Amino acid sequence: MKKKILGILASLLVICMFALPMYVVFASESTSVEGFFYVIPTGSPPEELSIRTLGESGNAILTWTDLRVKFVGTIKGFGVYNAHVLSKSDGTINAHGVVTLNAMVMGITGVLTIKMESYNWRIISGTDGLESLHGVGTLTWDENIAGLYYLDGNIHFDP
Repeated sequence: MKKKILGILASLLVICMFALPMYVVFASESTSVEGFFYVIPTGSPPEELSIRTLGESGNAILTWTDLRVKFVGTIKGFGVYNAHVLSKSDGTINAHGVVTLNAMVMGITGVLTIKMESYNWRIISGTDGLESLHGVGTLTWDENIAGLYYLDGNIHFDP
C-alpha cells in the first residue's frame, strides 16, 4: 500500500514538473574584442604615481591613482585607472588595477568597471545599456610606447 502511494506521489511530482514553465536562456553571440587603451599624459613625472621600495631587494611597489585613460576599438571611451604594480628586481611584474570607464560598446553606452590583473582583463560590472555585458581577455603593453596597452578577448551580452 505504501509503495503504491509513493508511486502515485512520484508520478504527480513528475507531472507537476512538466507543467512548470520552462525558459531557455541564451547569451548573445560572443564578439571579439580588439583595440587598445592609453594613459592620457598629465605631466612628467605624473602626480598620480607613488613609488615605495622594499628594502634592499630591488623590488618596488608603484601605485597609480586616477590616471586618465582612453579606450579605442571595440570598447570605446574615457575613464580613470587605479593600479598597484609590484616591480621585481628580475624584471617581472605583478599588476592589479581597476578602470572605471564611460564606454560605448557596439553602439550601446554605459559605465563599465574593468579589472586588470597582470596580463588579463575582465568586465566586472556595467550600468545602463552595458549592465548585462560580460567579457574577458588578455592585456599586453607596448614596450616602445609607455602607457599603451593592447586588448584582445571576447564579450557578450546576457539576455
